[in-house]
Amino acid sequence: MVDLIARIERLKTPVLELEARGVVCEALALSGKTGQAAEQLQTLADRASAIGLAPAEADARLLLARLTKDEAQARSAQSLAGKIGAPLRLARAARLRADLSGQSPGPGAGEQVKAQLLERVPPESIESARAAWGQGPLPI
Repeated sequence: MVDLIARIERLKTPVLELEARGVVCEALALSGKTGQAAEQLQTLADRASAIGLAPAEADARLLLARLTKDEAQARSAQSLAGKIGAPLRLARAARLRADLSGQSPGPGAGEQVKAQLLERVPPESIESARAAWGQGPLPI
């Protein structure tokens, strides 16, 4: 594992490093090595913060919060998601914080996220989707 981490640190671009660390975190978590996975997620979040990749940092902190049941990490992920205008990340963080604290995420949280997402979709896309509804699979 130490050799793998050393090889990751030699990657030429920070984005590749973050992606590689994410894969390592997932593998560690799936193999039951949650302590090591949490350590790597913390490193991933710190590196993402250092290079200014707030979406990657928010994702790492959210995964770390889920893995460690740490409400402070969930709060940090929620704050980041709010700053970068990421409604799905914001909703996931709010849901996790509510789960960790034993509270409800609040009435209308899902509707608020839906409204925020729809604000970002061009009206012509919505009309095209409505026109295609029920006419079989969309050509891709």
